[in-house]
Amino acid sequence: MKKHLRFNVSDTATFAPLTKEYFSTAGFKLINETSNQLSFAKGSVLLNMVTFSPLNWKSQIGIRLENETVIADFEITTVGQLTTPAEEKLWDHFIENYKVSLVNKVDLTTENQQDVKDAKKNNWKYFKWALIGAVAVGLPFGILARLTEHSLLAPLGAVIGAMAFMSSRISKE
Repeated sequence: MKKHLRFNVSDTATFAPLTKEYFSTAGFKLINETSNQLSFAKGSVLLNMVTFSPLNWKSQIGIRLENETVIADFEITTVGQLTTPAEEKLWDHFIENYKVSLVNKVDLTTENQQDVKDAKKNNWKYFKWALIGAVAVGLPFGILARLTEHSLLAPLGAVIGAMAFMSSRISKE
C-alpha cells in the first residue's frame, strides 16, 4: 500500500523536530536524516503476520522539505494481512494527523492511539467470520481426512474456510 502526502508549512524551522517527534512517538525509527529529508522505518514482514496493530506493519516513510512544501511518501507492506477498511482508514488518519500536527504544532498521540484501538476492535468481527469459515469448511474436510486417512486435510480445510469467509466479508465492505 502506497500513500502520498503534500502540504505547505509556514515555519520550516520546526519541520525536522516536529516530524521526528511525531514518528518516534508512534514507534518509528529514524533511519536517515539530512538537512531537508528524513526517513523512518518500522516493523518487519514476519511481524506483519502476528501483529494486531496496523501501525506496526513493515513500513518505510520518506519525508522531504522543498522550500515550504512537505512531501511525504509512505510505503506500507501488507504481506501477511488481509487489509480491512478500518485499517486503511487508520493509516489515512495517521497520515493526515501528521499534517495537522506539523501545521498546527499539536500533539495527536492520543488520537492516534485511539484510532489503533478502534481498528483493533473493528477487526474482531472478522475473527468471528474466520471462526465460522474454519468450522463450516473444516468439518467436511475433517470427515474427508478421516475417510481417506490424509490427516492434513482437516487443518487445511479449516485454514481455507477461515481465509475464504474472512476475505469475503472484507471484500463486501
